[in-house]
Amino acid sequence: MNLFPIIILAVINMFFAEVLSGSSPFWVFVPESIIITTTIYLTHTLFFYNIAVRFRRETIVHLYFLGIVYGLYEAWITKVIVVGYINTDPILGSFHQIAIAEFILLVLFWHPIMSFIMPLATIRVLLAKDSFIPKINIIYYITAIIGAIILAAYLNFNPINFIVSSVSTLAVPTVIYILTMKKMDRFSLDQLKLSNKALIIVFTIMLIPYVYTFPIFRDQPLVDSITLMIILLFYLIGIVGFFILPPALPEYYSYKSIGFIMKAIAIFFSFGVILSFIPTNLILILTFAILMTIGTFILIFSIIFAIIKRIT
Repeated sequence: MNLFPIIILAVINMFFAEVLSGSSPFWVFVPESIIITTTIYLTHTLFFYNIAVRFRRETIVHLYFLGIVYGLYEAWITKVIVVGYINTDPILGSFHQIAIAEFILLVLFWHPIMSFIMPLATIRVLLAKDSFIPKINIIYYITAIIGAIILAAYLNFNPINFIVSSVSTLAVPTVIYILTMKKMDRFSLDQLKLSNKALIIVFTIMLIPYVYTFPIFRDQPLVDSITLMIILLFYLIGIVGFFILPPALPEYYSYKSIGFIMKAIAIFFSFGVILSFIPTNLILILTFAILMTIGTFILIFSIIFAIIKRIT
């Protein structure tokens, strides 16, 4: 097995999932983040991608449904979608024990798109110069703006912290990318496909945080039956949606150059630094509202799309 694609996937995963969300802006300096958080994301991404490959269901919509299941780890490990972020109350309050805004934002948008689909798409763009997402250059530009807004806000609009966080976290995948290209002539996402034995190992490692953190972390067990039913409902939506949608492989879009990634990075840096000098939480609130709306729309569209594909 070639470990270079897996290593670069791990660091790209952390950038999209944790840095752009403001959760771990300096993760490269924090041993706990390097060891634990990176492992959580990498094992989830590898496991669910390999499920998609084994069932030959690899389109964006298939991955989105699996991403919902992926994102529900926040109910058991971090408990963010149950009680909100640490040291804060739920943004829009709670329904029973479900933190409404956090649930919509993380389960319907952030983890399916930013923690799962975008890292897979990015490693494909970097190492194969193609993508299963059409117009991905536009997607990168939009992502750069969104990420800059969120990261700048969570760093209290401090331009120095923004620059240090961005440079340090982007330097890691850049170095690994250079090393990877020296070791490989061509790349396929199939190189992330695991043997049955390796998949069992990844699944076992993935389960450890669930077993360990659920009973002790944040002292918040799921005792509310309605809360538990909502969480199980979304597990059901993700799993049933994935299987209802007939098997299909993605269409790939080739690019002669991946210079648009550098443009996206430039947009990210410039927008984030400029925003750091005009601190306002209003733009962050509007961004969260937009992402929650997009996540809800994608969920509804995916369900309708899967049903139509099944009956036609």
